[in-house]
Amino acid sequence: YAVFYPIFQEVEDRDYIDLKLWNRRAREVNSELFYRSTSQKVPRQIAWDGNLFRLLGYFAAEGSLTRSYPNSESWFSFSFSNQEEEYIKDVEHLLSTIFHLKGKRHYHNGGCQISISSKPIVRWLSSHGHQFRRGLTQLLERANPELQQSFLQGLFRGDGHINAQSVSIVSATPELAFLTRTLLLRMGIVP
Repeated sequence: YAVFYPIFQEVEDRDYIDLKLWNRRAREVNSELFYRSTSQKVPRQIAWDGNLFRLLGYFAAEGSLTRSYPNSESWFSFSFSNQEEEYIKDVEHLLSTIFHLKGKRHYHNGGCQISISSKPIVRWLSSHGHQFRRGLTQLLERANPELQQSFLQGLFRGDGHINAQSVSIVSATPELAFLTRTLLLRMGIVP
């Protein structure tokens, strides 16, 4: 038997992601997008940088999307243990830096959830496929190695485990586990 792992040589480099492409019904004022049902405005263009990819790593590990009908509220959130204050603050900093949004903290049973109501961001996150984690493959496999490292940093902070003998990650989806392996191989790390 032979096992082959794709290591993509092509790198897609961008300066930004245009959120208007996924939010055609959003209103735009002074390069910010918003919907009438929410007052939270977000920048139309999001920098394609390490901050975004680290946040996507956190989201792949600890994130969720919620849409409620009939009032059509859209939320995205991150769930952490109360013990992970450093990561909670990092996610809050990233949300503020990237999207100019402030999340709301909710504490329950030893956990902390950071929730943000934003249709433009939820539409963009959900546009990467039926399950966000599956859609990450297309986004990440051709990103440059520095951005992939930023993604892995957020991912391992959320779902990784480190002890004296090993470094490991636990994933609920095989797609995310395979993607992680592929990114590590591309960096010359044999999992």
